[in-house]
Amino acid sequence: LLQHYNFELAEQACMSLLTSPLLATSDPLTVLDLPHYSPLIAYLPLDSRKEVAVLLTRLMRKTGALIREPGHMDATLTLIQPLVKDVVEDQGQTDDQDDEDFEAEQGAVASLVHAIRNDDPTVLFQIYFVARKHFGQGGSRRIKYTLPALVFRALQLARNLRDLEIKGEEPGVTSKKVFGFTLDTIKGLAGSEPALALRLFLQGAEAANKCEEDKIAYEFVSQAFMLYEDEISDSKVQMELVQVSCATLCNLNKLDPEDYDTLVTNTTKHAARLLKKPDQCRAVCLCSHLFWNPNVRYEDDRSFQDGKRVLDCLQRALKIADVCMQSGMNVSLFIEILNRYVYYFEAGNDKITLKYLQGLLDLVKEHLSAMEAGPDADAVRAHYNGTVAHIKRMKEEGDERFAELTI
Repeated sequence: LLQHYNFELAEQACMSLLTSPLLATSDPLTVLDLPHYSPLIAYLPLDSRKEVAVLLTRLMRKTGALIREPGHMDATLTLIQPLVKDVVEDQGQTDDQDDEDFEAEQGAVASLVHAIRNDDPTVLFQIYFVARKHFGQGGSRRIKYTLPALVFRALQLARNLRDLEIKGEEPGVTSKKVFGFTLDTIKGLAGSEPALALRLFLQGAEAANKCEEDKIAYEFVSQAFMLYEDEISDSKVQMELVQVSCATLCNLNKLDPEDYDTLVTNTTKHAARLLKKPDQCRAVCLCSHLFWNPNVRYEDDRSFQDGKRVLDCLQRALKIADVCMQSGMNVSLFIEILNRYVYYFEAGNDKITLKYLQGLLDLVKEHLSAMEAGPDADAVRAHYNGTVAHIKRMKEEGDERFAELTI
């Protein structure tokens, strides 16, 4: 009992020695200059070392302390090692931490990435490299919090480097190398967090597109699709990722039209294979916008606007909606498709004719008349009335294209 009591007193004294310099300065990272600080921490048990590490990260955020050198990043992450990775020596020690506390700790660790500053992009890249080395040892439970922050800062660095390259400057590290670093970092997440990694791949594609690096953007999207096919099986997540992919592809205006065609065709195939028919219908309908994208242009300045493939998507969506009607009332799907037809008709797609609009209007009215009264029917009718009001307004404003349309 006496030995145990003495140990507790020694631990308390040690904690006091370690926390005092942290609290006594405006820059908590000055403790890195103390030669015996880190060795002293090693004598503490796991929970006490974590307490010191948490205090350091909180004080860094509070004081705005900055990490300016690779050595500082290495020393800092070594100092807060109990938050960064599981240490072999700690196996067997109890850690009753709940998920909420763990998330808060990992958020604090990730925030260190945003404390990195250096005007030299080469040094900045070296610091990111050191951070990835440490974060990569954190295991699947930690990297979903720490690596995304690093990815976004690396993408920002790549864009800054690209701006310098356009001005004719030659920084010590190239934007392409940083994009490669980012790609590898996201791959480290793919095994444990495929949905998150896929979204980050798409973010990388957008950043590469803004840097006019079309081949790199294509590689990011290709990696995203490979991950989708191999790892994503949840139908709800699949639907969300198809939607995000469509939004991303619509923004990739620097892609070669042939590469763009390949990607949007694959996206449409994935949309048509979704498990739930209503999801299939909405996703295929959404994909129609990929084939009517004025942002993507050929060398002769023609825009990527394929009216026939737009119509193919809409007609396929109608067939799927018809199947949905056999298992329940899904009239809202027809109204959503009708809205797409109206949009493309106004946009000048000559494959979308008045005949298609009239036929779809009549079909929707027929389905509406068969619906039983109730809140669901009221919501669908309100949706339809909004579409009709728009068409009437176009007619009243003198748009001759709608003149012969019977509502």
